[in-house]
Amino acid sequence: MNRKQKVILSLLKEIDEICRKNNIEYYLSPRLTLCAVEGLPFPQNPYFGVVLMKTAEMERFRQAVENDPREKRALESMKTHKYFPGFYLRYENTDTVCLNLDCPREYAYPGLGITIYPLRANGDSGMKKRWSTFEEKGWLENIDQPADEKGFKTFCSKMLIKLRCQLTGRQWTARKIYEDLCRSQQDPAASKYSLKRKKQVTVYPAKLFEKTQTVELEGEKFQVPKNIKKYLTISYGSGYRQIREPKYSVPGQSIISARVSYAELWKEWGSFDRFVKERLKSVRKVRKSRKMKDYFEESWDYVEFCGKRMNLGISYERKKDYILNLYKNEDYVTLEKVFRPYFKMMQKSLEKGEIFAEDEEILDIIRKFPAKHVVLTGGEPSMQLDDCFLSLLKAQGFYLQIETNGTLTKGFDAVTRWCDWITCSPKKDCVRKQMDELKVVYLSQDMSVYKQYSCKHKMLQPCSMQNTKEVIEFIKKNPEWRLSLQTHKYLHIR
Repeated sequence: MNRKQKVILSLLKEIDEICRKNNIEYYLSPRLTLCAVEGLPFPQNPYFGVVLMKTAEMERFRQAVENDPREKRALESMKTHKYFPGFYLRYENTDTVCLNLDCPREYAYPGLGITIYPLRANGDSGMKKRWSTFEEKGWLENIDQPADEKGFKTFCSKMLIKLRCQLTGRQWTARKIYEDLCRSQQDPAASKYSLKRKKQVTVYPAKLFEKTQTVELEGEKFQVPKNIKKYLTISYGSGYRQIREPKYSVPGQSIISARVSYAELWKEWGSFDRFVKERLKSVRKVRKSRKMKDYFEESWDYVEFCGKRMNLGISYERKKDYILNLYKNEDYVTLEKVFRPYFKMMQKSLEKGEIFAEDEEILDIIRKFPAKHVVLTGGEPSMQLDDCFLSLLKAQGFYLQIETNGTLTKGFDAVTRWCDWITCSPKKDCVRKQMDELKVVYLSQDMSVYKQYSCKHKMLQPCSMQNTKEVIEFIKKNPEWRLSLQTHKYLHIR
C-alpha cells in the first residue's frame, strides 16, 4: 500500500473506533466490501474511501466527533461549511491534501478523507418531502460545480436558494437545509433506504441493514451488512464477482498528496482567496469554450448527416429503374436488401426530427409492400418512435402493434395512440397498467404481481422450451392464462 492508501485505511479505522465507542451503526461502501470479500487490492482512488450510515446515525456520528475532536482531523458538512457540495459528511486528515482545482472551495479542509453518505428513508411525505428535495436541488445548483440538470423547476430552485443566501447568509442557509434534510430523511419504520451519489440512486430494502457482520480489509476489521451477496448484487448486479479495480491515475485538475498538507499549498500560493477567484474565472472560461466546442461539433455532425442523406438520395435516384423492375418482378427479398440503407437513413432522420423520403415513386413502392401488419419491437421501441413516422404508416393503412416493457412514461402515450394493439412484457419497474396483451415468460415466479394489470389476454410462455409441462399445469389451475410459445426458440433462431 502507498501512503495515500494507508491514510485512507487509518481514517476508516478511526471511524470504526468512534462508531463502536458510541454504539453507532455503519457499513463499508459496496466497493470496499467487494474488495474485502473478493480479496481485491485496496482502491488506489482516494475518493473510493466511503462508508454508509442511516441518516439518524450519521447525525449522531457528527455530534460524537464534535464532542471529542482529534488532532489533525476535521469533520465537514453543510452545517459547518458554506460551500459544502451536498448532504453528507467528510472526515478528513488535515495534514494531507486532496484538492479539486475545478472546485477549490468545496471543502474548508481539503485533505485526504472518508466520505460518509446517508442511507435515506423518506420520513416526510407530500409537501414537506417535495420542499426538502427542492431545497437540496437548489443548493447543488448554487455551488461551484456545473449544473447537471436543466429546466424550469431547476431554475426556480436555484434562484430561490440564491436569494435565501443573499438575505440570510450562505452559512445559515446551508445549515438550515442540512437540518431540514436530516429531519425529513429518517424513519425508524422505513421499508427501504436510498443511497444518492450525484445522479446515481440505489435503493436497498431496510431488512438488509437489520443484521451486520465483520469483514477483514487489509488486516483491519470493519462492519458490513449480513447478507453481503444481496448487498453487492443490488449495488453492481449479479456479475459483481467479475468487477476489477480500474487503473488509476491522478486527474489533471486534482492535487493529491499524503506528504504535503493543504496549508503548505496556501503558503506557496499566497492569498487563497485570490487563487480561488482566478481559478474559478479560468474554469468558467473553459466551460464556456467547451459549450462552444460542443455546439460546433454538433453543427458539423449535422452538416455531415445532411451530406450523407443527399448522397443516398442521389444514389437511389440513379437506381430507381432497377428498384422499379425488382418490384414489378415481385423480388421482395432483393428489394429488402436494397432498401436497408434507406430504412437506416429514415431512422436517423426521425431521431433528428426529420423525414427521409427523397422520391415519391420509391416511397410508393415501400407503401405497396404486401405486409400490412407492422410489429414495432426492440429494445424498447417507444424510445425511437415518434408521431411523424407512425402517422405516415397509419396513413398508408398499416395495422400497428407495439411490444413494450412498459417502463417508459415520457412520450409513451403519444406513441401508442397510433397503435392498434399493445403487447407488454413487464419489467420490475413497469408503470403501464393497461394493455391489450400481457406476455410473461414463466420462471416459477410469484404470479400474483400480474393481477394489477388490466388486459384482454394473458399469455404465458415456457422459458427456452425447458418447463412446458410446468406452464401447462399452471394454466390448468389458472384458466385466465393462455399458452404462448417462444417460437424463435423452437425454430433455433437467435
